[in-house]
Amino acid sequence: MMKYSVNHWNNFRNPKTAFVIGFMQMFGGIATELCCMIFLASINNTIDTVIKFIALGNIAKVDDFYAGALAGDYPLKGKVFLTIENHRSDFSNPENVECKRTPMQWVFRFIFKFSRMVYSCFMYYFLPFLTLFIPYIM
Repeated sequence: MMKYSVNHWNNFRNPKTAFVIGFMQMFGGIATELCCMIFLASINNTIDTVIKFIALGNIAKVDDFYAGALAGDYPLKGKVFLTIENHRSDFSNPENVECKRTPMQWVFRFIFKFSRMVYSCFMYYFLPFLTLFIPYIM
């Protein structure tokens, strides 16, 4: 959502709101994952850890239950096809007036790229080590 709102701001009435919604979704997912890890690391009994892990997984599926209960013709259940109109090479072309970014869009692009880099580094490199150290801290 953040990437699409940064690259296709002309498809939104308010691209700032679209970017902030995507950012909140990303931040909420990371915060939820960290809270689950801390909670599960604080449990001493193995069987309790497995049971609570399964319970937390089922809680995460609540939105799927809600979406499955919606009627078949509900607009949110329809397929959405997002066409990619702007490419990286278009932004470097000074003749393309439609692809000129404002300073705020450059700030949003920096936030998106930085948060994506931090997320990738954390999830793939630091998270395994964090899961080893959390039980010692708790």
